[in-house]
Amino acid sequence: MSNPGPNIVAVSAIRATSIVSLAVTPVAVATITTAEQDFTLTGVAVGDFVSVSTTAAQTAGVAIAGARVKAANTISITYVNPTAASKTPAADTYLVQIVRSYPVATDFMTASPSNYGAIAANNP
Repeated sequence: MSNPGPNIVAVSAIRATSIVSLAVTPVAVATITTAEQDFTLTGVAVGDFVSVSTTAAQTAGVAIAGARVKAANTISITYVNPTAASKTPAADTYLVQIVRSYPVATDFMTASPSNYGAIAANNP
């Protein structure tokens, strides 16, 4: 039987997930660059997965390229400014999704699964 799904790069089970609001006031992003800016978010830990979304329109010409947990209680959001002028991302209340996982493959009853089919077979 062929692989029924994508290969899994890191196996983990979700222990907790939540969506919280976070007031942010970013600073200017220089022309034709990306800039990572740090914000305090109490409770996040290194290893957590985070994604962010604005609740209002972003400044024209600015985009969010990604987010990560930089340290305990600190997330970093990377902004992109491909324009020919410095731009300041809009201050806003962002929604931040936090996913905390169990870091061991044995939670799936297998030591080294290589694809979704192996995990599904052990987790009816």
